[in-house]
Amino acid sequence: MGYNFATIGMKNKLVFMSLMMFFLLLNSCKKDESILSNEILGQENIDYGNSKSSSNEGMIVLGNRLNDPYKFENMLTARNQLANERNDNNTPTINITHRYMRYKPTNEEDLDLLKADTNLLLWDYPLHYEITNAGTYYHDPSIADSLPTWQYFVIPIDYQLPALPSRCELIYNLYIPDDNNSNTFYDDLEERAYLITGNLASGETMKNKEWTPSAVIKAYDDIIGRYIPIQGVKVTARRFTKARTGITNANGYCEVNGTFKNSVNYSIKWERAYWDIRNGAILQAYYNGPNKDGQWALNIPKGDKSLMFATIHRAAFKFYYGNSLGVRRPILNIGKTKIAYFDDDASWGTGCCWGTWDITSIVPNTMIAYPKSTPTNKVFSTTIHELGHQSHLITLGQNLYFNLHKEIHESWADAIEWRLTNHHYNDELGCIYNHPSNQSWHPGNLANGKTSCYTPLFIDLMDNYDQGLNNSTYPDDRIFGYSISYIQNTIIPVGRSLETVFTILDLNRPNGVNGDDIRMLMQKYWNQDYSR
Repeated sequence: MGYNFATIGMKNKLVFMSLMMFFLLLNSCKKDESILSNEILGQENIDYGNSKSSSNEGMIVLGNRLNDPYKFENMLTARNQLANERNDNNTPTINITHRYMRYKPTNEEDLDLLKADTNLLLWDYPLHYEITNAGTYYHDPSIADSLPTWQYFVIPIDYQLPALPSRCELIYNLYIPDDNNSNTFYDDLEERAYLITGNLASGETMKNKEWTPSAVIKAYDDIIGRYIPIQGVKVTARRFTKARTGITNANGYCEVNGTFKNSVNYSIKWERAYWDIRNGAILQAYYNGPNKDGQWALNIPKGDKSLMFATIHRAAFKFYYGNSLGVRRPILNIGKTKIAYFDDDASWGTGCCWGTWDITSIVPNTMIAYPKSTPTNKVFSTTIHELGHQSHLITLGQNLYFNLHKEIHESWADAIEWRLTNHHYNDELGCIYNHPSNQSWHPGNLANGKTSCYTPLFIDLMDNYDQGLNNSTYPDDRIFGYSISYIQNTIIPVGRSLETVFTILDLNRPNGVNGDDIRMLMQKYWNQDYSR
């Protein structure tokens, strides 16, 4: 199905987008949602407003503007002071090493263009203001809530930014000493810059205090009943505009890729190269940790919205980077998958895959809606389910996916959810867990007498449980032995309907499975009025 968007007006585009979203809400939901400008003088004096928040789960609250020691003018003053005190001609000269910039995306597509450069470390909030309330998101009060907020970043002086439709603004230039420079002058320089900017107490020293920040990130899991390590989290240690990052390993541990001489602000931006997690539809999710000069040991507790972000991250990490058991990773060709979390019992369900249809780049690709008190296994499995839809879409392409029968849509996503969730808890976390697999499904199982499209059809091909053995209402499941990767590679590419699934199953029977077994299984699935 193709559409020429150039021939329709904006009003019709919005109507079309609404209809498309309605279709996908029905068909992919889990129910139980640059060009550098010249330096702008005084840019660092911008009034960013004081946001208000009642808790650390609200919006980040900014306080006073900070005098950044790494601002080039401050470093130059420090250098000249040292040169005068030494009274010699051998004091090294310094030059601008980095630029502290900001960019205002006009829409989500602009933001995607900026984020396409995965070498950029982006913040939604300015780095030269103190944070008085940690919060989990920030949005500039002067920008409409429906639009992306300013993006702040630091780049080397010779860095080539991607081509962007709007100008990036220079806030100020920086001099950031090399971490590996053995010349003690640069230690003295950094210490003096901190002193003259009022960020070092008189008599305090930064000499011989070089250290590498590290972190251990864990989050509570309801099935395990304790805090478990969270792998693949990008942790940032920052002091003013100097920032270093690290990625947590299987033990939840990381060291950042640089050293500091004083305390740092730790933080997590719930984002990786292939996805970012949203607080609601548009706000980037963060965890702002402490300012300290030692290791950050974080345990994200139950009942905290940040636990929902961490659990969604766990599911996304498994699907994108971990063991997906051969299921195609849901990597988009353009941009990152936007996973929006809503702390809500949503009318549209607990999960929704919008896929790649949004011509405006406004609607998140995936939406997860659960109250923040929800057990983590439900949030994990729903995230896998919705990313399973996206994997299916990428495997088939939009046109074929659009025309699938809905029982194929949901049964395959349910199978991916069941298999990957069980593998995560049983094989990776070492517990005994049996994720629900819709084994009580039968024709007419909905309250209105219709039949749910969330069938166990593909699960039946993998499990060794015959739900119809003692109950003729359920499917007669004598089949087992298919792997999820085999189903994906052999059946899913041609499985448009139950009829085509039956045909390809009959042509590709594993050892021990005969045609009668397949027909017996499929009998309960034929000629149903599938509904949600």
